[in-house]
Amino acid sequence: ASSTAWAVVFEDQPEVVAQGTFEGEWAERHIFLKELAAVVEAAERFALAGRSAVLSFRVDNLAVVKAVQRMHSSSFLGNQLLARLYDTASAHSLHIDVSWVPTNLLQI
Repeated sequence: ASSTAWAVVFEDQPEVVAQGTFEGEWAERHIFLKELAAVVEAAERFALAGRSAVLSFRVDNLAVVKAVQRMHSSSFLGNQLLARLYDTASAHSLHIDVSWVPTNLLQI
């Protein structure tokens, strides 16, 4: 995610992309919330598309990785996003794996 947009690709199908932009009130949100929202939105879209039982995300924001691993954030909105992620994973029998990678290794 960047300050204005996000995108996620499947490792096994790089031509399949989930993407979006941060508009309205989201344009001013902290980057932690934007990157967490990108993971949540992508998980929701992939779940609706009937993707595999394991979704692995590589993000360059360690705070997002820790929040997802703990399913807790110090932010109220962050906890709301994590609840959506948990609900999506539970409803679709998904395992969400999030790991950190340096920004320079992320390519879309």
